[in-house]
Amino acid sequence: MHDVEFRPTNDIDVEIIAAQNMDVFLEGLREANIQTVGGVMEVPPIEDLTSKDNLLKLGDQGFTNISVFVPSLEVLACCKIFSKRQKDLNDLIDTDLLLTCNKKELTKLIDEYNKPHTLNINDPDINIHQLDNIFLEKGI
Repeated sequence: MHDVEFRPTNDIDVEIIAAQNMDVFLEGLREANIQTVGGVMEVPPIEDLTSKDNLLKLGDQGFTNISVFVPSLEVLACCKIFSKRQKDLNDLIDTDLLLTCNKKELTKLIDEYNKPHTLNINDPDINIHQLDNIFLEKGI
C-alpha cells in the first residue's frame, strides 16, 4: 500500500471484538472520547467486520496492551459504498481506495450486500448508486 493516496481521518471508528473486562475497556474508551460504532452501520454486517478473513492486524504501532485490527480494503470500501455520508463518497471519488482493492473480491462483497433484505437499495442517497460512474471515471 505504499505510494497510495488515502485521506487521513479525524475520528476513530471502533468495533470491539473482545476484551477481558468489557466494562473497564468501554470506560477507557469513554475517557479517551472514542465512540464505538456498534449499530451504526447495516452493511457490512458485524460478522464481516469481525471475521479474521476480513481483518488485517496492524504491526508494531507502539501499543502494549491491545491488538489493533483494520478491515481489509474491500470491506472498508464497502463501508463507504453502502454509506450515505458525503465524506465517504468523496473518499471513493478522490482517493485510490477503489484502485487498490481486489476488484473480484470487492464485486463479490457488493453483490452479497446489495440485497433488499440487507438495506433499502432504492434509497437514492446510498453511495452505491454513484459506483458505476466512479468505476468508469477511474477506469476500473
